Amino acid sequence: MIDLTEWGWNHDWESQYRAMKELGQPARIIAMYQGIFRVITQNGESWAEIAGRLRHDVKTVWPVTGDFVVVRPSSRDIIVAVLDRHSELVRKAAGETSEHQTVAANVDTTFLMQSLDRDFNLRRLERYLAMVWQGRSRPVVILTKSDLAANADDYVYQVTRLSPGLPIHCISSATGEGLEELTSYLVPGSTVACVGSSGVGKSTLINRLCSGVEQATQETRGSDQRGRHTTTHRELFFTVERTLLIDTPGMRELYLAEGDVGLDLTFQDVMKWADGCRYRDCQHRGEPGCMVKGAIDTGRLDPDRWEAYQKLQKEILYQERRASPKAWAGSREQWKKRSKMGRQNRQAKEGRYHES
Repeated sequence: MIDLTEWGWNHDWESQYRAMKELGQPARIIAMYQGIFRVITQNGESWAEIAGRLRHDVKTVWPVTGDFVVVRPSSRDIIVAVLDRHSELVRKAAGETSEHQTVAANVDTTFLMQSLDRDFNLRRLERYLAMVWQGRSRPVVILTKSDLAANADDYVYQVTRLSPGLPIHCISSATGEGLEELTSYLVPGSTVACVGSSGVGKSTLINRLCSGVEQATQETRGSDQRGRHTTTHRELFFTVERTLLIDTPGMRELYLAEGDVGLDLTFQDVMKWADGCRYRDCQHRGEPGCMVKGAIDTGRLDPDRWEAYQKLQKEILYQERRASPKAWAGSREQWKKRSKMGRQNRQAKEGRYHES
């Protein structure tokens, strides 16, 4: 018999499952391959597919790697229910569609990986941070291939400025440098996801942390140092500490889904100044008492950070509008009314100020 607590099962999952016991037995999805799932139950590993009833229900949460589900035993197990997620990594699906793609579910910690051989990009890291914060996971920045960088401390400094207090580690899977620093996150029964672009070393790191695992890896391409896409699916592995690691395919593009919680947490420096503006509806375009403009003019706020925040905010608002046009239309009308009242109040205040 398999002890599912080793796979992350706990009292919270058990309390959810009690109301579904008559449907089948609990399981966790440990890998998925284009609609076919590999699951672990108390009886061991098996293959599973989603029940037809759920497949055609628009309200169904499509299961992904990391999900806890209820399966009905069969020659190929049938997934009949998906337990509510504690966390999820979600991005907008590639292309013009407004659909979302869940990268992994029930992730406690997310390793945001960038390599120091030309992959390093602060603006991309901001996107990853927003996705992880929004999904209720804990972000940890992993800067890989430190053996190829002569100025690794400079990269750490740049990331520190993005979010003071954010855990940052420089590692080299080739030499083993910095790997011991990651053990504090490798708690037995917890789940860690590795995300990043192709070629940053996700599979190589998993090979180093997981005994007996040999994920396929490839060298980066020649002069452009671009990574080759080796991981094609999401799969759970055990580390020697009995932590669950999820390897994910490299993300060539990352567009954010709806939600402003992740954005606010990623840009806490921006929000600090915005919250101090004189007017609550300040557009930060030169209004009297605008703290954002003042902070940029005096060098206390990086203009690149402000530009990045505006860009991601517009992207999220665009996704919300596409996902629910009617709700967006209603909120837009409310926003117009509030903006009009704000302008009137501001003009009245400015008039009284000039009179005095």
